[in-house]
Amino acid sequence: MAGRSLDDLGSPGFSWLDLRALLVWAPASSAYARSNLGAEIASWADVQTHLLASVVDLLAGANWQRAGKKGGSKPKPLKRPGGEVKVGGGTVMELDELDKFLGWSPRR
Repeated sequence: MAGRSLDDLGSPGFSWLDLRALLVWAPASSAYARSNLGAEIASWADVQTHLLASVVDLLAGANWQRAGKKGGSKPKPLKRPGGEVKVGGGTVMELDELDKFLGWSPRR
């Protein structure tokens, strides 16, 4: 792990903040990232994999266009991990209601 030993943890040469920085900024190819994110998501974390998937999608679309078959189904893009995650929601909540939901003290 970047030439550091956990035996030195807590010393001036390798503080807890140094360990945190190593874990937060660990490359996607590291064992820590694979265990934290999952092997499939970590394998998609580099730019080259996304570019290759885009090339495959574009070639499939171009071949579909050149085929010119009427009624032929359009090719579906390669499935990418995390692509179906919906961010946000449609629920609107008043601040007092949110405080109660989160267990925070009421606003004054």
